[in-house]
Parts: sequence; structure tokens; C-alpha cells
Amino acid sequence: MSDYENVKVEGGEAVSAMPTPGVKRGHMCCGGCCDVRRAAIIVNIIMLCIMALGTLTIAASVSVIKTAAEEGDDDSVKQAAAQLQDVPMGLLIAINLIQMAGYACGLFGALKYNASLVMVAFVFYCIYTVFALIGLNIASILLGGFFAYPHWFLYKEIKDGTMSEENYVNEKASCCCV
Repeated sequence: MSDYENVKVEGGEAVSAMPTPGVKRGHMCCGGCCDVRRAAIIVNIIMLCIMALGTLTIAASVSVIKTAAEEGDDDSVKQAAAQLQDVPMGLLIAINLIQMAGYACGLFGALKYNASLVMVAFVFYCIYTVFALIGLNIASILLGGFFAYPHWFLYKEIKDGTMSEENYVNEKASCCCV
């Protein structure tokens, strides 16, 4: 009997992995705070909340902008509101909803150990970071980079068989969350 067991990973390919009860082989995220699966779940929930709040703000601002353009006392307020009315708010909401779908893929992928869905979220975070770089938004650059980080390592661990439902008991790590 072999010391190795076949671990099935996405795509039907099998990778041999030695079962090592109680031994963590995967990457630790956030300075050793938690495993990459848990980190991916947490950052996706945070980003989904940020995006939902942003989408609701955009949707609510449409009526406020319209009212300011029509009933504003100051000419500069009316002019600024008129310029904002030219912004395609529906397009901004659609872009936010598409981003939310990408982050939801990452959340579901992390929960179900699906490498492809985790990679979808990784790509969305990379695109987010590129747009932040173009806009020179330092906070968004850091956010996108730090949120992409656990997805890359989770993707690699799922693909090489380190992270799976069967061995998550060995990989589970957390200093404070759940």
C-alpha cells in the first residue's frame, strides 16, 4: 500500500499528495493570520459589501442630482448637477453589478474549492487594480493588490491539490476570524 493518495482536482486530473494529518502545507495569508481560502472568502465578502454600497449610492444619487439641477439656488450647483446628469449612471451601475458577479465567483469558488471561479475573481481584482493605477488612486491600488493576493495562492493550492475539501482540516488557520 502506497503512502500517497490520489487527490482529484478540477479538470479531472489527479495529483498524488501524501496525507499528512495535522501538518499544514499551504500558504498563510495576511502575515500568518489565516489560510488563503479563509482570506479569499473574507476579502470577497468585504468587496461585495463595498460594491453594493457603491451601487446603492449611485442609484440614490440620480434623484438627488436631478433635484439639484432643477431646484438648486446657486448657479455653480446647477451647472455641476447638469454635468453629472450627463454621466451614464445606468452604465456605472451595470459595471458595478458585473464586478459584483466576479467577486461572487471568487466567494463561491473559495467555498467550493473551484480553481476556475477563484481565477475569475483574481482577474477582476487585477482589472480593478489596473484602473486604480490609471486613476492614480493609491488606496484602490493597495486594496486591489491585497485582495488579489489570496486568490492567486488559493488558485495555486487548489490546482496542486494542497487545498481541498478533504484536507482543509490540515490547512485551516485563523488567528481571529471565525
